[in-house]
Formats: sequence, C-alpha cells, structure tokens
Amino acid sequence: MNRWIMTYLLIVGSCLGLIGCPGPTPILPPAPLLIDWYILMPVKSLPNRAMPAANLGKRWENTTEATSSFTVEAGSHIRSSGNARYNAGRFELPQLPDGTHDVEVIDSDERRVFAQQVVSGTPTKRVVGGELTNPNDLMWDSLEVIEVFRSITIPAGQELKINPGVIVFLHAGVNIDVSGMLTINGAQKMPVVLLCDDPFGAWGGIYLEGGTANITDCLITQGGGDDSRVFGHSQSQPVIGGVNATLTLRRTAIVANEGKAFGMTNAEVTLRYCLVQRCDTGGEFAACKVTIDDSWFYDMPDNDNIAVDDDNDALYFNGVRGSDTSYVTNSYFIKGKDDAIDHNGAILVVSDCQIDGFDNEGVAGSNANYLRVENCYISNCEQGIESGYGTPFVEVNHCTINGCDNGLRIGDEYVPPPAGRLNVRNTLSFGNRLHNVWSFDNAINGPVIGGIEISYSLVNDTIYNSNRGCITGNPSLTEYGTLLLSPHQPGWKAGMDSLDMGRLYQWPSN
Repeated sequence: MNRWIMTYLLIVGSCLGLIGCPGPTPILPPAPLLIDWYILMPVKSLPNRAMPAANLGKRWENTTEATSSFTVEAGSHIRSSGNARYNAGRFELPQLPDGTHDVEVIDSDERRVFAQQVVSGTPTKRVVGGELTNPNDLMWDSLEVIEVFRSITIPAGQELKINPGVIVFLHAGVNIDVSGMLTINGAQKMPVVLLCDDPFGAWGGIYLEGGTANITDCLITQGGGDDSRVFGHSQSQPVIGGVNATLTLRRTAIVANEGKAFGMTNAEVTLRYCLVQRCDTGGEFAACKVTIDDSWFYDMPDNDNIAVDDDNDALYFNGVRGSDTSYVTNSYFIKGKDDAIDHNGAILVVSDCQIDGFDNEGVAGSNANYLRVENCYISNCEQGIESGYGTPFVEVNHCTINGCDNGLRIGDEYVPPPAGRLNVRNTLSFGNRLHNVWSFDNAINGPVIGGIEISYSLVNDTIYNSNRGCITGNPSLTEYGTLLLSPHQPGWKAGMDSLDMGRLYQWPSN
C-alpha cells in the first residue's frame, strides 16, 4: 500500500475539532541506508582498559528474535562477548596489549559482520581546560587524544569542532558548557568517544546555555557525575542538558552513565538512530519540541531486576513549548523500572514503537493536552497504555497490547480523580494478566464513569464487547520480530478502515 495512504488511514477520525491536536505523524527525510550491523568502536585503546562500543544495527530486516549474541575477537586469544536486543546494544572492546590489532565482530552464525583496526598503547594527550577562544583549542583534530582536566566553556560566537576518531578523557565531575556551538563529527569506523579518565569515575555533562550541539557517530559514557547539577524528578545530572538550546544527535550511543541521558528545558531536540542504555533515565524534556526516530532505549537505569521507585522513565515529557507537537517513532523501549514514556501535559504522538518490560506504564498520559499512540506493540508492563491524572485526551489506534497486568486503563492514584478521556479503536488488547480494559481510580476506589470509548477493537470485556465494531476472540500473532495479527484470525480485516485490528506492518523509514 502506498505509504501516504497508510499514514492517512492510521489517522482517520483522529481528534477532529480538538484544539492543539497535531496532524499526522511526519514522514522524515530519507536517511542513508544502514548496514545490518552499524557498530561504533573506538580506533584507539589504552593498555589494560576495556573501551566502550555499541551496535546500532538496522532493525527493519532480519529482526526475527529478541536477542542475538556475538563475539568480539582480536586474534585467536583475545575475545569478549556481547548481545544485542533487536540488533542494538552496548558492549566492550576487550583489553588489548600494545600494538595494532585487527578486531572482528563475529555473529552467532560465525559470520564476520564487522572488522576494524584498533591501535592500543599509551597515547600522547593534548590537555585542555577553561574558556576556549584560541582557534587551536577550538579544533580537535582527527585521531587526537584529548584530556580535559577542568571544565571548559565555549562562549557565544565560538564553535568547538571535534573531528573523527578523537577520544576525550574528562576528569571526574568536569563539564562542557556551551553558549556557542559544539560540533562532533565522528564516522562509523572513527567515532568520537567521551569518557572519564578514571575507569571507575564519572565526568559531568554537556550543558547548552542557549547554545547548539550537533553530534554524529559518537559514544558517550561515564557521564552525569556532578551532583551540583542535578535536574528533574529523578535528581541526577544530565549527560546532555540545556535551556533555550538546539540539540541534534545522529548515530550516537549514550550508554552506562551515572546520570540521565538528557535534561532539556525550552529546547528543540532531534534524535535519529541513537542508543540510550543504562542511564538513570533516558531523558527529561520540560516544555521542549522533541523528535525521536529509529532509536533504542534499554535498561533504565539497569537490568538487575531489583525494584526501585526513583522515576526512572525512559522518556519523561513535562508540558509543551507553545503549541509544538513532539514525535516518538519507529523506536524500541525495552526494560525499565518506571514508565517507558510519560506524556505529562505534552502534545505527543507515539507511533510504530515496540515497548516491553516496564514496571509501570508502557505509555502514560496525564495532566493535560493530547497524546496519540498508534501502531505500537506493548507487552509485559503493569499498564500498557494509561490515561491518568488530570485531563489528558488519549487516543489509541491500531495498537496491540498483550501480556501486561492491565492492557488499557483510565485511572490513577492521585487526588482529585482523573477527568480525561481514553478513546480506543482498531486495537487488540487481549491476554493481559488482570484486565484487558480497566476503569479504576485509587482515589475514589471505583471506576471512572464515562471516561473510555472503545470501537472496532478486540478487548474480550463484557462491558465493551457489544460496542460498535467490537469483536471477541483469542488471536495469534506472527513470529517474534513483527508481532502482527496472523491471517484469518479474529480481528483480521475487521478494523473500521477495513485493515487488520492491532499493529499493522511497520514500514521502513529509510
């Protein structure tokens, strides 16, 4: 089916007449075609220190299993192992003795999927610190090793350029403050790497005070260690933070950080082909315009399976910048100790995403304004999609929710009880452990009257089974990796648009 027609069908009937309601999910410009294994690996290594690496593999093909394993080899005697979920994840380059090494990544079928030369040895470092105004200090040349011994400032009107292959060692608690511009131009086989000079320490973060940052092909780890700069409701320092700023990241991994990945206020943020893994939270955006596409958010804040209550959302929105709509598309959210996406008063569209294993909500609508969730698969969360406190208008279209405690919920635990809406169509919510649909608010210890409208959906709930276009049944889905409704199952071609109920084919964005 023509892609524009598909986009139109997904939004038929969406929020007609609603003030501030966004239009259809935007079709982003084509990105360069990525190979199946897009690996960021540093070109230099220090003796007796493992170095960070990450896989940003293409997701749209050959995604038939949740986890795949691989081996990193540097000769027959130096090996380390890693795994990728949906073809993405962090791993480590093993410790290497002095010399030049041919490093290979071998998949579980013994195929060489990546190869790169890595030079190991004690490097010559250029030491920088303080305010950068000298042209030599504002250009970090390809393959240099930089030591930042105290916080640096890029004043307004100045630009720091970091070229491919640069490795930046920052001392504990050191920050990069940007009022001008920061440009990081890595490359796939020559990524820029930012990490702490102490293998067991944490540097600070990048802070954009009205500044601009463009970051491409970069590995950022061990950040968020300056406790004097905590931000937001999980009280940790952002690895990248700012106010009145513009931030763009492409093919960048922010992994294994003490702080949250992002903490932005009144900013414009764009992420594409990015991995955020094992950070305090993925990102907190107060009154921001955010566009996230083709990205992965894993293990918030870790994957030790020990429950905590510290607001460790993968994405937390807080309010809206003017009337701007934020978009989260074509992305994976896997395993976290709070919500995958908390909308909290934004104008937000979440589409073509897969969400699995969050202790609270997969997608939580709350406070006010508008949230649309379309063409998503959500599993193994306490609530799949929730319309919670305040007056949010939450629309759900062509989603599949399976294996959660509660699939769809209106209600919360705050006072006063919610007065929002949850409108659902063309959706499968079945096989959830407690309720496929649950109208219940803890504050009133009872249902939220009149808050849910369900049509052309399969929810196996006697309250809604007779609603317009609704059916019952226990459908089966296609193999892991697509999770679409199998042909001729309940819900097949039964949507209000004559398409299948539930998640539809996830079209490539490149």
